[in-house]
Amino acid sequence: MPGITVKTEIKSCPFCSSEKIKVEQMEQDNGIKVWVCWCGNCGALGPTHLNWSGAIAMWNLRRSQKTLLAALEDIKSIAKDPGHRTQRTQIQTCRFFDELILPTIDKALAQAGKDE
Repeated sequence: MPGITVKTEIKSCPFCSSEKIKVEQMEQDNGIKVWVCWCGNCGALGPTHLNWSGAIAMWNLRRSQKTLLAALEDIKSIAKDPGHRTQRTQIQTCRFFDELILPTIDKALAQAGKDE
């Protein structure tokens, strides 16, 4: 019986616009295997799902620009504020935060200001 090839569109990264999106299965700390999409350029990680197509569907789900910009502002303020020690540590332990993610946030916020 021949294999079935399924072609599913995966949207570019909502943060850096890269087309280098990976879909991989990973095992969570509790032993459950889940699927996740992530950007091979900036490291953005999508929501996990129990199946491959669900992970892609969740990655492709986009929020409004206003919601995304508010989230970016929150991340940036938490990362810079010593009063948010626990959250700041969690954010800054993300791979490439200072080198890639923070400049990407700044660029997105600056671009949003130009578009208004």
